[in-house]
Amino acid sequence: MIDAEKAEFVKVFKDVGKKPRDLNVTPDGKKLFVSLQAESFITVIDIETGDMRNLERTETDYGKGTGSGMDMSNDGKLVAVSNTADDEIAVYDAESEKLLKKFEDIPKPVNVHFMGDTYDLVTGNRNDGSISIIDAKKLKFIKTIKTGPGTNIPYLGPDGYWYTSQNGAGYLTVLDPEDNYKIVRKIWGVQNIHWLSWSPDGSMMFGSNWGDKTLTKIDLTKKRDFRQTIPVGLNPNGIAIKTNVPKDQILAYQKGNEEEANKIKKASTLVFPDARNVNEEAFLGTCLTCHDIGRIMRNNSKGPEAWTSVVDRMKGNGAKMTDEERQQIIDYLASDEHKSL
Repeated sequence: MIDAEKAEFVKVFKDVGKKPRDLNVTPDGKKLFVSLQAESFITVIDIETGDMRNLERTETDYGKGTGSGMDMSNDGKLVAVSNTADDEIAVYDAESEKLLKKFEDIPKPVNVHFMGDTYDLVTGNRNDGSISIIDAKKLKFIKTIKTGPGTNIPYLGPDGYWYTSQNGAGYLTVLDPEDNYKIVRKIWGVQNIHWLSWSPDGSMMFGSNWGDKTLTKIDLTKKRDFRQTIPVGLNPNGIAIKTNVPKDQILAYQKGNEEEANKIKKASTLVFPDARNVNEEAFLGTCLTCHDIGRIMRNNSKGPEAWTSVVDRMKGNGAKMTDEERQQIIDYLASDEHKSL
């Protein structure tokens, strides 16, 4: 344990268990929950006294270790852990330390996150390429959604959308939780992003390119040329953005500052802008599922014939569209109306 304000070593908690992974501290600073990749339990530590106890999570022998991601709700009331080898999620009451429920048939969950201040509990099912959604307040399973290969960590973005990092897939997946968890976009051109982090004002997103030597910086206020790759050193993993500004002060600043409010609005409309006509609706609903607008704007195709070839090639690659939507997209691109987005 380190005193972050003084940058001083405090103490070591020994014998917590094999392969400690994730840590969560209750808001009152009294309890520390530790998930363990190679144990059948999680460890709870009284921070002041150092006393420890184990909460059983599985009867399965986890051997050399696997998965076992853990998270705590923002109010500190619930703790959830991934029992990866058992295809399940275990949810505990953080105060009583009692097991509330195990959710089965979750396909090999690794990471698990509460989304913001809600009780929406979302897992990253890496091997299955999916997320599973649980209402932890009602202790109710909602659904599992395919999001793409290597689905790793789910995040709540400042625009209200959910983002998932995809190990090895070369893109991020963006979902709208208010529209039945619909996938609204995939942000391509990233380098195996592992962790995501946003700037306090929500205008910048940073991703660590695990297995590479770089970070990806994404300017969410731009519709073209919004990616920047930054060399940092081999295998970057976690990201922490230093700020001394309290969250309530940031929110108050955004609310009272038109320029900052517009940054968040632009970030939201960048993900999925409102369509101005039926042709643009077909374009946004189909083409931006896989491509960012900047890539399409850089395409030098001109006229209906050239764009017909492009659209038919994308349809052959798996883009889903009806014959009517195909023609609407061709007409839209041939008119160059997309360049005014």
